Amino acid sequence: NNYFLNITLPVKIDSQNTVIVRFYGENLQSTTGGQNINLSFNLNSALLPVGLQHETKSKKWRYLGLLMPKLSGHLKEETSVQDFQMGAYGLATYIKSDKFKIKFGLFYNREFFGNLFVPLFGIDWRVNDRFQMYGVLPSNYRLEYALLKKQLYVGLAMKWFTRSYHINLHNGSADSSNVYVRNQELQAKAFVEMYIAKRLVLFSEFGRTFNYSPSLYWS
Repeated sequence: NNYFLNITLPVKIDSQNTVIVRFYGENLQSTTGGQNINLSFNLNSALLPVGLQHETKSKKWRYLGLLMPKLSGHLKEETSVQDFQMGAYGLATYIKSDKFKIKFGLFYNREFFGNLFVPLFGIDWRVNDRFQMYGVLPSNYRLEYALLKKQLYVGLAMKWFTRSYHINLHNGSADSSNVYVRNQELQAKAFVEMYIAKRLVLFSEFGRTFNYSPSLYWS
């Protein structure tokens, strides 16, 4: 079972600079078994990305940089320095026009299984007044069609992400710093969005998750 909470707060400083503050929380309840081991986990993570988005005076380039400190593990039961991860996110956007933008960058996180580097690339393209595609691969990308302009939208989306959680087995002998759960998944889904007001959206999505595999590792 997976539960998520995601809050984003942009604070505009001036016409070129915006401070970005986010909070991302996750709860994972999982039972892992195999080779005489049967363990149930209630794992949590709390991520606080903070950074700056800067747009050049020419309006042709936009740069986003985020530092991403994270705690991930048995946070409700106990928290230690072993639960800490540090990550960073950098993205540059070339704005050819309001209808066409190119993005590229890099994501990094110090996972419990090692350093994770993910190159980023994306194209935002408003093909016509009803159809557009946008997002950043491989993490999140969408194809969207307006059934009713500014009111009702449908589309297809994909999302990929991987993360890890520190495990303390409380066995009194083993070093728990090298015990962790790694979880990764690829989501393919369809969505419907309805604008109730200019900044209020009601949405629904359904689809399929592939390669969902919360797995326990130790050495």
